[in-house]
Amino acid sequence: MSFSELDQLIASEFKVRESYLYVGIPVFLLEKDQDFETGIRRIRDKLETSNLIPVLRREQDQIILRIHGRRPATTEPSRKWLQKLPLVLFFVTIASVTFSGYLTSAAYLHLLTVLGRLQYNEQTFMLVSVSLYTISLMSVVGLHEFGHILSCWKHKVKASLPYFIPGLPPFGTFGAVIRQESPVLNKNELFDLGLSGPAAGFLVSIVISCLGLSSSVLVSSQELSVVSQNMPSISIGAPISWLVIDSLLFKSQLFLGRSPNSEIFISPMAFAGWAGFLVTFLNAFPVGQLDGGHVSFAVFGPKYHTYISYAAAIVMALMGFWPMALLSILTLRAGAPMILDDVTKLDTKRKIAALLLPVLLVFSSSLL
Repeated sequence: MSFSELDQLIASEFKVRESYLYVGIPVFLLEKDQDFETGIRRIRDKLETSNLIPVLRREQDQIILRIHGRRPATTEPSRKWLQKLPLVLFFVTIASVTFSGYLTSAAYLHLLTVLGRLQYNEQTFMLVSVSLYTISLMSVVGLHEFGHILSCWKHKVKASLPYFIPGLPPFGTFGAVIRQESPVLNKNELFDLGLSGPAAGFLVSIVISCLGLSSSVLVSSQELSVVSQNMPSISIGAPISWLVIDSLLFKSQLFLGRSPNSEIFISPMAFAGWAGFLVTFLNAFPVGQLDGGHVSFAVFGPKYHTYISYAAAIVMALMGFWPMALLSILTLRAGAPMILDDVTKLDTKRKIAALLLPVLLVFSSSLL
């Protein structure tokens, strides 16, 4: 596209004070107090086929629009394996999660056998339990990423399919990531992309936890002595969401209101729900390139986002998640998220919606 054509395009959307070429880059000085969000979106869409991207910045009290060339998509054969990698990792992760579900279900089967509460034959129980664990955990991880993908589709941001990461027991996975292949338009879009994943993961974790806790077992003090002699057990903290679910669905009999010296042994499906809250909790931290970090950047801007990231990373490390805190801080070295338009401010409804982030953090955290 020639400079004259660009000049006409920009003039059709904005009031232009001056336009010129600087080192081969088209530059447009724009008048203030315009609808930059709508105009820059239309310009971005019209330049898509020309491999050009508009970058709008406020510099020294001036609104400057530059048109940069986009790196063309690679078609090298050596890169084609990337297209198949998400599918390969998906099936490998299903296998690793299934193996972890088998180990967790076998331990739960042993517990039910010791207590004499097994209602099905062992083969049926293991098939159902392992399947529910695998479906539940893959749903937690997958729908978290699908929340991001939906936001990408809505805002026309190109993104890859999820890359599931297989892992070792007890979970069998380290989560999943998507590869963003084009920049977001503005802070509003960045906010949506950041909040959508934890919100989706939180909701599915609630559903899975409700079903999983209903199939968990309460062990009396007398039974507990028998269980402790026959099998080891590990204590985990109950997310605050579980306390709410308990009070609403189980009359507080599972946690706060249960009999003294009794314990609840959670089912594999409930354990998958617990893992979902853990994933939500860690991703909602306002650190670096984490989902919460994107929300923080959209709300507070680059300067305060950096300060908040370091403060939140310290809190994360003090809570025992120091490897995650270290990795999150390292993502700050990658720089700020690429935004085409940093002039448009975050709108009011999203500023209010930002209150959801601390809500997700609190209700996904474990206290007991």
